[in-house]
Amino acid sequence: RMACEHIERLLLAIAGQNVRLTPDWITEVVAEGRKRPKVVKDEAAELGTIAHAAFEALIKGVAPIATPEIAPAIEEFRRWLSQTKTTIVAQEVMVGSAKHKFGGRFDALGERDGKIGILEWKTAANIYPEFALQTAGGYAIAVEEQYPGIKIEWVDIARFPKKAPWGTEICPVIDMAAAREGFLAALALTRTLKADLIGNASYSTFAIDVPAPSTNGAANPKA
Repeated sequence: RMACEHIERLLLAIAGQNVRLTPDWITEVVAEGRKRPKVVKDEAAELGTIAHAAFEALIKGVAPIATPEIAPAIEEFRRWLSQTKTTIVAQEVMVGSAKHKFGGRFDALGERDGKIGILEWKTAANIYPEFALQTAGGYAIAVEEQYPGIKIEWVDIARFPKKAPWGTEICPVIDMAAAREGFLAALALTRTLKADLIGNASYSTFAIDVPAPSTNGAANPKA
């Protein structure tokens, strides 16, 4: 979609003009369109990294570096942090599971009403089901394995948009068990699809036996 929209913008920019569309120009525009999704992805990743660093600074009580692009998101995070009854007990927590052989890092470990939970903030357009698998699934499994005395009893995903309309959205994961089951299923499926599942063809009519040329110039068909 992003590639098509980008190509459309370039075409509309010359609409109505007496411009001859050369093959080279068309090839260049299509190539630029193909690159567009990666450009957007890289820009979003960079903004997300900057925002996360700013959020971490706020929690530590340090003045964050606020670029114009993320200043509204930082202000929303500051407001949420001041109003929540959650205590942040650890940030940028790295965990791993020796049993399931995966690892990762989540944004914060929190305590609320005597219960320990995971907080993850996303600078995204929406909150997606995959976020639940990542947080209440993988991260929770790894925390409990790595720290046997801790039980993850809740997960909150806080979303802060990268563009207007500015605001804050906090969604809890409401089915922790399903999230864990889904994460392990996705992990197993990913590993299965990376394995060698299909062998070479034992029968195929696609292979054409082309006669090899003989040394004397005559055809030398194989038997």
